Amino acid sequence: MMKKGQAVTEYLSTYGFMFLAVLIGLGVLSYAGLLDVDRLRPQACELSFDVTCLDFVLVDNSLNLSIRNDFPVPIITVSDIQVFVQGESVTPICNSLNLAPAQTGILSCALNMPQYRTNQRYRLEVGIPFTQQNSPNQHVITGHIHLLSQ
Repeated sequence: MMKKGQAVTEYLSTYGFMFLAVLIGLGVLSYAGLLDVDRLRPQACELSFDVTCLDFVLVDNSLNLSIRNDFPVPIITVSDIQVFVQGESVTPICNSLNLAPAQTGILSCALNMPQYRTNQRYRLEVGIPFTQQNSPNQHVITGHIHLLSQ
């Protein structure tokens, strides 16, 4: 009976230490950022209804979005755009746009991110307020932008 107890103890300790080594290895890789899923995600710009994001770039702490108005009426964007970078709110300074139906325009925003670095992946959550022609109501286009800074 003594030999069975010793075999079980050796089995559990051997595989227990191997399991612990694998967990430590995964922890080190995760801490180094090598298991970050956002690094593998392609660059993408996904905005909500009836506004299409055609092109996007983040250069020198400034975001440039090329957007197309797919509404059947003209829209006017206002400059108090909401931007969250990695979950943190930033206060951008943006130009305003007047877009006719099917017209394309460039929305440029100085983001003033304190932790901006080139060649880093960012996940931006944006809210672009706009009004439609002949309507006093303000609406918000929301979306996500995954990009690599330049």
